[in-house]
Amino acid sequence: MSTLAERLRDLADDHAPHDLSADDLWGRGRRRQRRRTVGAVALTVLLVAGVVGAGSQLLPSSQREVGPSRGEVTLPLPDRIQAPSGWTSGTDDGPVGPLVAVLGAERQQLWGSGTTGLAGLSATGAYRFLDLPGYPDTTSAVALSADGRRLAYGYDGPVSGEPGGTGDEALAGIAVYDTVTGAVRRHDVRAPHGITVDDLAWVGDDTLLANYGLFDGPAVVDDDDSSTSSGTLAPTLVWDLGLSGEPSSVASGETVGLTEATPAGDRLVEVTGRRVHLVDDSGQVTPGPRLPVAAEESRVVVSPDGARIAWIEDLQPNVSDGRPRSVLVADLADPAGTLQRLDHVDNQVLGWRDDDHVLTAGSDGRWSSVGLDGSVTEVARTPVEQDGPGVVLADDALRGPVLDAPDPEWILDPRLPLAGVLLALLAGLALAVGRWRRARLR
Repeated sequence: MSTLAERLRDLADDHAPHDLSADDLWGRGRRRQRRRTVGAVALTVLLVAGVVGAGSQLLPSSQREVGPSRGEVTLPLPDRIQAPSGWTSGTDDGPVGPLVAVLGAERQQLWGSGTTGLAGLSATGAYRFLDLPGYPDTTSAVALSADGRRLAYGYDGPVSGEPGGTGDEALAGIAVYDTVTGAVRRHDVRAPHGITVDDLAWVGDDTLLANYGLFDGPAVVDDDDSSTSSGTLAPTLVWDLGLSGEPSSVASGETVGLTEATPAGDRLVEVTGRRVHLVDDSGQVTPGPRLPVAAEESRVVVSPDGARIAWIEDLQPNVSDGRPRSVLVADLADPAGTLQRLDHVDNQVLGWRDDDHVLTAGSDGRWSSVGLDGSVTEVARTPVEQDGPGVVLADDALRGPVLDAPDPEWILDPRLPLAGVLLALLAGLALAVGRWRRARLR
């Protein structure tokens, strides 16, 4: 049987021009084969570059979006608040500006499973995940200042002793994030076993009141592998962010009630039982009037002019069944003598739109403006199922213009383009290897 080289020489004798030898024809064939292989590889590279280019257009944008300063912004009330895509970019790419609201949302990772993150909604309707240093993956309390400029939260960090709670419950201190500059100020409590942050509330735009507990020691593991921890409530913390000094405790040395505290001008309103209490920016508490009907979850809101209060009727105090209740309105000076029960029923009062309209929230995610004349207008919708701390709204947005909020940006899972690139590389490699093997067999 003749070899491939002998067959090529026979062909050269029959068909080759007289100026080409059989060896020249062999070399020409090899060069042509190399050109074909190089062409296949080049085509594969072009294909990969095209896929990468298309994929880069679908990845989260890192464009820096800085919001206007406090003097230039009027926070709107979005007509829709939605959970953003888990691939939405974060504030590590740049601060997003004053926030209308923050909400818990699942944040995806390139490798591994998603986590509960905190997303911010800017005054322009843009969503951005908040890259807060030390923010725990829990339902830890957060508080947004009325102007949307500052966000307070408890942060995770090392403690000098063995952490209390289940370990991941123990926090190191309280931090405040500036949504315009991106700066973070921290107050390290320096508790040996860590703390748990219970309530955070802003008095105005600059003063933060905070309640936190100190773990007495590490968690005690029971026979059924459950753990228990004991703790002590610390005096309420007062932190004036407008001053350069460190936070201090309230002068009384007590823990001020802040669980359902709501802004009322330069003070907070808190209800214990049926008694209204007013809290100023130093943490001093002044008793107010007594409610004729108990408040649902002790939340009461004061109208912008300071004349009226509104709350949800509680027919069964200390029993939480989640059923809608009537909205009650009364004069702050004389609640018992001016009580008005509106026809609208709902689960919660959020605040006042103006002196004649109360903003309420239902379990179906609808926010309604309820007029003292009995009119009801739906103004916003929020997710029914909410992660983390739920939706936390800046108080200024309650009275702002309604924003026709855009839907969150749809972002393709960036792992899909990467998978396409990998497949293209494998296909190109397989094509090149196939051509090389065919060339060897000839």
